[in-house]
Amino acid sequence: CAQRCRDASARLHMSGASEPGASASGAPPATGTLIELVATLTGLFPFWVLGAGALGFMKPAALGWLKGELVTFSLALTMLFMGMTLTVKDFDRVLTN
Repeated sequence: CAQRCRDASARLHMSGASEPGASASGAPPATGTLIELVATLTGLFPFWVLGAGALGFMKPAALGWLKGELVTFSLALTMLFMGMTLTVKDFDRVLTN
């Protein structure tokens, strides 16, 4: 996703916007910064998961509130976010092997 976000940002900047800092869609210049922030946070997703796992291992009480249905919900969110980082090339590699 990080690469796709950067590609989308690059297309906006190369689209020939009429005003400096404006995109073709009329979005404010801060949108590019937001896209970069989201791309960075998404690219660090494996570290977020590893960090949460390490926290739960080293200080279980810190995640004591995560019980019952919240465990199912958090696992579903983790799987969803992992799936959002997949690209068509990833599926192509799986199907060719």
